[in-house]
Amino acid sequence: EIIVKFKQGSTHEQITSLKGKQGAEELMVSRFSGAITWKVPPSKTIEEWVNIFDNHPWVQYAEPNFVYSAFWVPNDPYYSHQWNFDDDNTLNPSGASSNPFGGTNGGGIRLEEAWETSKGTSEVVVAVLDTGVAYEDYSIPTEELDTVLSGVTNYQKASDLAGTSFWVNDDEIAGNSVDDDGNGFVDDVNGWDFVNNDAHPNDNNGHGTHVTGTIAQSTDNGLGVAGVSPNIVVMPIKVLNYKGDGTDIAVAEAIYYAANNGADIISLSLGGGDYSSTLEAAVAYAYNMGVVVIAASGNDGAGTVDYPAAYDSYVIAVGATRYDETLSYYSNYGSSLDVVAPGGDVTVDQNGDDYNDGILQQTFNSYYVETSPPYTEHKADPTDWEYWFYQGTSMATPHVSGVAALLLSQDPTLTPDQVRSVLQETAEDLGTIGRDNIYGYGLIDAKAAVFATLGPEFSCDETVKIMPLGDSITRGVPPWDNPTGYRQELYVDLINSGFNVDFVGSLTDGSGAFPPVFDTDHEGHGGWYANEIRDNVIGWLDANPADVVLLHIGTNDISAGDEYVVDEVEDILDNIDSYESANDKVILVVLARITLRGDEKNPETIALNDAVEAMAVDRIDAGDDIVIVDMQSALSHPDDFDDYLHPNSAGYQKMADVWYDTLDDLLPDCSGQIGLVHYWKLDETSETNYIDCIGNADATATGGEVPAPVSGVVDGAQNFDGTANRINSSIVSNPTSELTVMAWVKADSITGTDKGIIFKEGAFLFELESGESGSIDFTVMHSGETTELCPSDSTPIGEWVHYTGTFNGTHIAVYKNGSLLASTTVSGTIDSSTSPYTIGYSYFPGYETRYFDGTIDEVALFNKCLSAEEIQQLYLRSADGNSYTNLDPVANAGGPYTGTEGLPVYFDGSGSYDPDGTISTYFWTFGDGQTSVEQNPTHIYDQNGTYSVTLTVTDNESATDDVNTSADVDDVDPVANFSASITSGSQPLTIEFTDTSTSYDGIISWQWDFGDGETSIEQNPTHEYDSGTYTVSLTVHETDGESDIETKIDYIIVTTDSDPVVNYIFAWGHPGGRLDPAGSINRGERVHIYTFVSDNETPSDQLTVTIKYKAQTDPTWTETTATWEPTYNYWYYDWTIPEDATLGLYDVMIEVTDEDNDSTTSTEYGEFNIENAEPVV
Repeated sequence: EIIVKFKQGSTHEQITSLKGKQGAEELMVSRFSGAITWKVPPSKTIEEWVNIFDNHPWVQYAEPNFVYSAFWVPNDPYYSHQWNFDDDNTLNPSGASSNPFGGTNGGGIRLEEAWETSKGTSEVVVAVLDTGVAYEDYSIPTEELDTVLSGVTNYQKASDLAGTSFWVNDDEIAGNSVDDDGNGFVDDVNGWDFVNNDAHPNDNNGHGTHVTGTIAQSTDNGLGVAGVSPNIVVMPIKVLNYKGDGTDIAVAEAIYYAANNGADIISLSLGGGDYSSTLEAAVAYAYNMGVVVIAASGNDGAGTVDYPAAYDSYVIAVGATRYDETLSYYSNYGSSLDVVAPGGDVTVDQNGDDYNDGILQQTFNSYYVETSPPYTEHKADPTDWEYWFYQGTSMATPHVSGVAALLLSQDPTLTPDQVRSVLQETAEDLGTIGRDNIYGYGLIDAKAAVFATLGPEFSCDETVKIMPLGDSITRGVPPWDNPTGYRQELYVDLINSGFNVDFVGSLTDGSGAFPPVFDTDHEGHGGWYANEIRDNVIGWLDANPADVVLLHIGTNDISAGDEYVVDEVEDILDNIDSYESANDKVILVVLARITLRGDEKNPETIALNDAVEAMAVDRIDAGDDIVIVDMQSALSHPDDFDDYLHPNSAGYQKMADVWYDTLDDLLPDCSGQIGLVHYWKLDETSETNYIDCIGNADATATGGEVPAPVSGVVDGAQNFDGTANRINSSIVSNPTSELTVMAWVKADSITGTDKGIIFKEGAFLFELESGESGSIDFTVMHSGETTELCPSDSTPIGEWVHYTGTFNGTHIAVYKNGSLLASTTVSGTIDSSTSPYTIGYSYFPGYETRYFDGTIDEVALFNKCLSAEEIQQLYLRSADGNSYTNLDPVANAGGPYTGTEGLPVYFDGSGSYDPDGTISTYFWTFGDGQTSVEQNPTHIYDQNGTYSVTLTVTDNESATDDVNTSADVDDVDPVANFSASITSGSQPLTIEFTDTSTSYDGIISWQWDFGDGETSIEQNPTHEYDSGTYTVSLTVHETDGESDIETKIDYIIVTTDSDPVVNYIFAWGHPGGRLDPAGSINRGERVHIYTFVSDNETPSDQLTVTIKYKAQTDPTWTETTATWEPTYNYWYYDWTIPEDATLGLYDVMIEVTDEDNDSTTSTEYGEFNIENAEPVV
């Protein structure tokens, strides 16, 4: 099907004519946009019809009618077994609403919601360095045939990689055997094979193809399984052989290749070697080139991360988890670990799908060796395809590589450090709070990571302004003048969770019909039509520049019969874009599939949602910062509605939950781990308004006189007269599961029946008991019960005292001046309340109003139960005149460390954290005068010794902490070694010795013992030996006094010299054959004169041969000399008889001389006769 939108002014006759001419079948006309859906005839393809109509002068646009579903789920048939991609446990066969094993995501990485924003782009290249990839059909080279199953002669492309894009080197011409682009690699059109040194990195193991599938498997193609980032480009590079083994140099060369040829990410599902300078230099090069390097932590179950993942400064190290979000039994962990990802466990079936919980991808029947004798080797068959469950950190790593590709698709400007930070900061925290050595920063969260790249860069230093627009969906019960809809619940949920937000929008203060118990700005309207928002949104943004716009548009418009809502929504987005461009601002738009109706117009709602979502997806693909949320599926009739249109309280909460789940991933949690949500410093000196410097619960003085400003513990404070002064806030947002309240108080009197109320809300009360003692009293209402904790203690009159109360669902406790006074057990959650916060007084119907007599300062509410250490620190900070808004960071330098002089020592500060913010800087001093500002620096010590190391961390509020550790650096001992120019021969034998010793500190002396009673102190001496066998030793001494000795036993062998022994056989004739001695030869013919070594042995060294010959009638010998190389056991002289040679008998004599100038001469002459050839007639 295709969608055709005609230009304005096109007539019905023109449309009918075109439809008839092309044989189109009309399926529907949009009530909103007027676009027509036509069915494509069997004789045409969708692409052909789009081209026909899109180029027609009457047509505004034509496009395929893509099929969409709420929150895209791929149609790959085995996707239901990819629990590792699942979010929120939707694939759990048991239908449980949460992971029965305790995790929050069903073991997966929340990929489906990330896919709504990004599936990757072809601008991002991921280099997979592995056993190769099944990316092409190719005849197996002869030299590789023995690496696969016998009889297999072809590599095949994986069928489920058919839609995956593979890197193409556009500057290289395939098959011309020329390095066209000059990169040093001939015909590297798609990558390189560093095992076989050719341009075809095919997989003959199976591992690399499985890994590649997780990163970028063809997805939504109706075949097999899905990949994390299906639209990116894969660069296949082979560094591991058919057994899965590789070398440092192969991996290093491949890293250089990938970085130099445009890779954005390098995925390394490999490791296990020791530290290698070669490999570290390669990953450092890639990192400095802006390439994100990701590697597996290792499969030994060990507490140290393997290399190359352990090159902390340059590589993101990945561990593996199971379905239950615990560490897989085989996964390495340790101080170098960054994050974890699903790696599987094929020994269990925790998700109940009748398959063990490995990571499912397509690959071929891979290489393996049986684990029991005789350990039979089974080679891979790259033509035998199946879908296999694998496990390992090798399977976890491509999840991280794929998510990193999604991030770079959203924001290609991200640096490797920024990608690492996004992955770390958005990971689901597992194990102990914050980073730990078991899980690193936690399980990667694809949705949260992708969302972190959207919209403006939110900061905890500024309030995030949210503009809710569209349908208010007014409450479905009278009175109808409360147009708050979902917004009250959403605002309260955000504030209670510690988010620093403010709702802004179309109006300046809401209706006063209801108590203003939340942020009522811009809520005094029953909802806007789409065309009204279109016409006014720029003006509203000018008046109240928003960071986030929430759009729930269409309910009112469908009721009013507006047929152009889709176009109007697009116009709204265009206007927001226009405002962004004009004001250099980034706005994040959260667009909802709106709630369904309970009447006959419900199909229109679904059609509108589909059309709006299709339009939004196109804009997302074009780079717009838009997130789609699904209200359509969240609410159902009749349970969540009061009537056909208006939700009930449960429905409003569900709507708020949908918005909240998305905003929770988009906004920074400004409460940090400390959970500070409201904080009244009470420093005001002349106003009646008291600022909540953390939340939006600003308070006012009401009734009686305004509290008197006085000097407090931290700046100013407020004095209450005990009779009329009081402060109250209009906000209601009490914590539900945990809370901490604290304040400084100075009581002037505690008498009569009045109690000294410090701080209260409908569910808790913090007060001083009346009477002489004035003991602190902390009361919490929870799960229908009331627990009052009032320890036996007294409050000194006229003195400042710091009180804290905590509740965590199991215990309630009170602290005085940072120390625990008392605690008791409780159970349940904090009751909800509609009573606002009050400071200095309380009122309960039927009871007398109670006031505080004295001074109150620094009143704070936390949505978490603070630890005793945190309470003590806040008490001490405030006692020193500092606010609660910052806890000191905690420095963790790791260690103690060990190392060796001249070699890197790897320091790890990743265990440092800030309880209520972020660490801004790290500063290391290594004890040798050197420093570093990296979190995890590498340092080389020049000399051995024990060094005092200090790490100082500074948080975002400039608070610091430092901690000491040590580095014990071992000395590098010298290693003595030497070589000799020759080690055997005949006497006298002269030998040149060469010192090849190594030393870090430097060698200052040499002591040679030649084994014959002679010595030398030269570095490279020369020595002459007589016959015998000798042991030689060399002792070297370093500048620091360390020494080493190298002894080579029976190293020199010298024999008594003897003359070379040879047998002489004189033979002559043509080169093809020999004549008998004393034969005859004619002038002009060739003669070979042979000599042989005795016993047919080859000479032991090089010989010099001298041939002497003369006519017996001539007294003068003629000589010729040649060299006899010690290769063959014979030698011959090739002599052509001159045409003018003297006729008659000749004598021949042979002399053989060795390298010692000893010679052997023939004892008798050989003889031959030179004749004159007879003429031939």
